[in-house]
Amino acid sequence: MRLSPEWQQRVGRWLLRGGSTAVILGLVLWQVPPASVVATLFDLDWEWLGLAVCLTLAINLLKPLRWLWLLQAVKPSTTYRQALGSLLVAATARLVVPGKFGEYGRIYPLRGLSLKSGLGLTTVDILIEMENGVLFALPAAFCLGGVVATVPPLLALLAVAAVTRWPDLLLRGVARLVGSSRLREQAAAAHQVMGMLSRNTWNKSIGLTVVLNLLRFLQLGVLILALDQNLTVLAWLCLPVIQLADAIPLTVAGIGVREWVGLKVLPWAAIPDTVAVTSVLLQSVISGFAPGAAGLFFFHRAGEQSHGSPEPTEVVS
Repeated sequence: MRLSPEWQQRVGRWLLRGGSTAVILGLVLWQVPPASVVATLFDLDWEWLGLAVCLTLAINLLKPLRWLWLLQAVKPSTTYRQALGSLLVAATARLVVPGKFGEYGRIYPLRGLSLKSGLGLTTVDILIEMENGVLFALPAAFCLGGVVATVPPLLALLAVAAVTRWPDLLLRGVARLVGSSRLREQAAAAHQVMGMLSRNTWNKSIGLTVVLNLLRFLQLGVLILALDQNLTVLAWLCLPVIQLADAIPLTVAGIGVREWVGLKVLPWAAIPDTVAVTSVLLQSVISGFAPGAAGLFFFHRAGEQSHGSPEPTEVVS
């Protein structure tokens, strides 16, 4: 059976992602052999690991609050359970879709929400997180390369902040440059929902994002401590740079990219190569694959509901 052109493109993208994952992970393991990673794991402190797992649980219970606040601006009847299930489905999607694009999988289980509103809300949610992440990375950029090194992240911060406030203007401009109809749709949707968000919702979302990022940095720091390594102030400042690697849409579930960034950044802060790669890999497993596996339940349940009586779709004008 011959695949349609659309499916041929999808298969091509999947193969490209799989190849990119293998190449980048291969480069990492070429510099840090798997035997060294396994040997490092034998030194793992299980109490610190348990704390890292608890932090994942806390992150995944807090993050739906921000998503819930955004959703309720468009659909007030949305519950915390629906927001939680939606984000866990997105965690499952991120295992097979590169970068932040998997986040749009959260729309699938949300019945009664128009596609346009779902796209817009997800785009705004991603932009809030990106803006906050770049802000946290500024101190590390200064420590690594001085004032000059802060220029790229500052420009990125200004760009993301501008897109967050005026998504329709900037995203539409980018969409025209790259010829992306999907990006144009996301821009229009983001513009629509931005007008529905109150200042209180916006402030709460930003405040919670700060807390979530601090918990993620703490988790990676705990995993480094679990491998019996002391953390200097400089090492703590470098952790946000690794977190930003999640936005690079090159590999499956971000595998390889974060480890590569960790391998290049953490040794500069006196963290051994093997500990850098092992700790980042552990965080990927704990914070990525565990929620993704849990999301399969909600994904399956949403699929069952879609075969039942359809709920009227709420169209927001």
